[in-house]
Amino acid sequence: DQRDEAEVIYKKSELPLVVVEEPEFPEEHESRHRGLVSAFSAVSTGTMMALGLFLLTLFDNRLRSPDQLRTLYGKEAVATLTRLNTRKYSLGRLFSATELPDAARRWLEGVRSLRFDIEQGGRQVIQITSLNAGAGKSTLSAGLAKAFARANKRVLLLDLNFKNNTLSAFANMPGHSHPFEIEYDEAQLPKATAWYELDDMDIVGNMGGYRSLAEVLSLSDFTTKLQLLKEEYDIIIMESAALSLFADSRELGELAEAIYCVLDADDKIDAAGREAMTWLEAQGSRFEGYVLNRVDPKMLK
Repeated sequence: DQRDEAEVIYKKSELPLVVVEEPEFPEEHESRHRGLVSAFSAVSTGTMMALGLFLLTLFDNRLRSPDQLRTLYGKEAVATLTRLNTRKYSLGRLFSATELPDAARRWLEGVRSLRFDIEQGGRQVIQITSLNAGAGKSTLSAGLAKAFARANKRVLLLDLNFKNNTLSAFANMPGHSHPFEIEYDEAQLPKATAWYELDDMDIVGNMGGYRSLAEVLSLSDFTTKLQLLKEEYDIIIMESAALSLFADSRELGELAEAIYCVLDADDKIDAAGREAMTWLEAQGSRFEGYVLNRVDPKMLK
């Protein structure tokens, strides 16, 4: 009776102890080559990690460098610009400093090289576009305009990127009238940043919006006025919206003499980007090529 009572109490317990599996004892002693086995395991693990990193790099379709652009898409970069800290280096400082860090020097020389190519090509009306938004069109447009101004060229910078009008903060400099009747209130323009220092050229801005370029300029004889401006300025740089998102760049491309497309080194080119590339290359001699921007200087060594 006591045994049965004890068994009932045991089976009703909340956490009964049950033998799930009998222990197994090793048949042989532990190997004396434990250090060798550990070393082999470490080497194997390192090899697998290296192989994994190699595969990640192999399947990484970000642009990263001119070599990557050439390998992935068969395209050559006409200019390569390194990452630049625009909060630390203003345009005025970049173009006047005698000594610069490697990244800033590479960026400056890349812009100067692009200026030289444009001068050699004899093109006067330049369009700066990109596949995706935020690739650095405004930075390149401002830097290129500054480079031409430092070479004693009469420069007009047109911000025709209505979707992201960064350059418009410097629009309508004193003494220059607005040539396209784009109405705007100067007090409502985007806040200027000190980096640009675009005080040696004329700039035309816009108030932004979601209309396309053709719709905005439909009441203005854009073509005729552009021809008149070519007599007044040595170089006209026009920034337009991203190709893969908006139609503005295609509409403006009919009026440009040379088109440059800015690519962010950290970008991946999707189906819309590839379609935009096809359009660019269909422009024939007007499309000058790709400018690879924000490249890590380590990728160029």
